[in-house]
Amino acid sequence: MRRPAPRSPRSLLRILLALVALLLAVALPAQADTADPLLAITAEDGQPPVTIPWSQLAGHLDADGVAYDSGTKTTPKGISLDSALALAGVAPETYSRVAAGANVSIGKIALIRHAAILFRSDDGRLQLLRSSAAVDDGPERLVEPAADGTLAVRLDRTPQLFPSMREVRPGGELTFYATLPAEIDPRTVVYEWEFNDGKNVQRTTTASVTRSFQARNRQDTPYDVSVTYYVNGARYDDMLPLSTRIDVVLSDEDKYKGERGRNAQQSSTRGRRRPDARQPSSRTPAETPPPEPAPTPSYTPDADGTDSDSGAVGTPTPTPAPAQTPPPQQPRRAPAKTRRATVAPPAPAGETVDGYLLASADIAPALAGGAAEKERLQQLKAPAPDDKPLDVPTPVWVAIGLLALVVLGWGLESRTTLPYFRP
Repeated sequence: MRRPAPRSPRSLLRILLALVALLLAVALPAQADTADPLLAITAEDGQPPVTIPWSQLAGHLDADGVAYDSGTKTTPKGISLDSALALAGVAPETYSRVAAGANVSIGKIALIRHAAILFRSDDGRLQLLRSSAAVDDGPERLVEPAADGTLAVRLDRTPQLFPSMREVRPGGELTFYATLPAEIDPRTVVYEWEFNDGKNVQRTTTASVTRSFQARNRQDTPYDVSVTYYVNGARYDDMLPLSTRIDVVLSDEDKYKGERGRNAQQSSTRGRRRPDARQPSSRTPAETPPPEPAPTPSYTPDADGTDSDSGAVGTPTPTPAPAQTPPPQQPRRAPAKTRRATVAPPAPAGETVDGYLLASADIAPALAGGAAEKERLQQLKAPAPDDKPLDVPTPVWVAIGLLALVVLGWGLESRTTLPYFRP
């Protein structure tokens, strides 16, 4: 039997190289799966891009599993995009919007609400989810990385002013966020906030501020909020102050209460006593106070100078009694007659109507009988032709006067000239 020839060292070397190649072929895909993906951040103003590996973000995960794809899928634990940008050294006041992929845009408020989540998928790729919480930016979208495993996002640095919400209940708080132009260093800026709520302006060194708002006159109230930049102490005049509008909205119950209060106030105003212009009061609170104020709290002069206890409808202002140990009550003093005489007669409650009162007894039949009856009454009231004064010529009056003088003179002289007039 023929014995096999011993293998040469060259054959053994070939076998060893084949085993090494097989091991490398198996290990390379596994190594590719365990590679550290990158997040690349670029800006539209030409600044150099910033990259941060997933290994630096993995220790700051703040977003648990988020459902997407109509709730059929859930992301693994990840990190919100605004937190990732902060870890990469990007200040939040330097961008107003983030774009990723072909046509995915995420606004500032959606970023603040953690509506954009970065996570690493099961196959090791870095992905970005714009969840359904970003309702103002569109439906949910999933952004895939590039072929080399890098996920790129772009920053929009347009200066804007954002409220955390557009509507708030009375007494609620809102947070406002301002963004800066690319050429301004955030460390040199002071923000001046104007809320148009009757209070002073507020200055901060941060790009956000929180404020509470109230409704006016129990009605829905809009507020115009603006912010002005001061860079190194000087106002930044390259743009107008950024402004936005928010609304304080009342609930249905508050609106109903406000409407009832306004109706009650209008009714009280219509029913309040009004002074009579034809018979003005002879006393005013500023000129002639009451002679002796009554010790009881029921007498208080009204604004029109009359007494609240005179029987008119008004709004009395009783003096509040002390809470503890009230003073002994004194006997009530009867109101003086002179004071009662000066009080104007109370006007009836309700609307004041100006006009004429038809109360004549002879006019009532005319109103009831029509035009014919009215003409008959006018003929009765007209003067008759015989009622005219006697028309006597002037010479006749003169002659009568002279005759009367002659008769008077003759009568006086006859006492001495005529015998039968002697005593």
